[in-house]
Amino acid sequence: MSKSFYYPNKDKIQEAWSKDDSMANCCSKRTNFSKEEDDLIIRFHALLGDRWSLIAERLPEHSGIEVKNYWDSHLKLKLTKMGIDPMNYRIHEYVHKKNLDFIASRNKKLFNGEISDAESSA
Repeated sequence: MSKSFYYPNKDKIQEAWSKDDSMANCCSKRTNFSKEEDDLIIRFHALLGDRWSLIAERLPEHSGIEVKNYWDSHLKLKLTKMGIDPMNYRIHEYVHKKNLDFIASRNKKLFNGEISDAESSA
């Protein structure tokens, strides 16, 4: 008993590939996000988690894929650099300790009169 295989014709294959290319091209456009949109994405991510389509519903100019890609490429890194864990929004202990040490040393210098008026106002 022999099995016959169905081979779609060349036109159907090209049509399928062209649809995939058009889908990739529609999402490859780089859109700019404003600072307000950054804040909204961060707040909604803290509230909703990785539910990108729900977050994108509140940003009418952006799709869920755009929001997810922007989160992965920009906002997650931004929070990490600020010392905030992007998954649970807690401050990393070492960053918190470093900031406390800096503030304590600055206050010590301030009370000892080691900081000039120009530095203290800045």
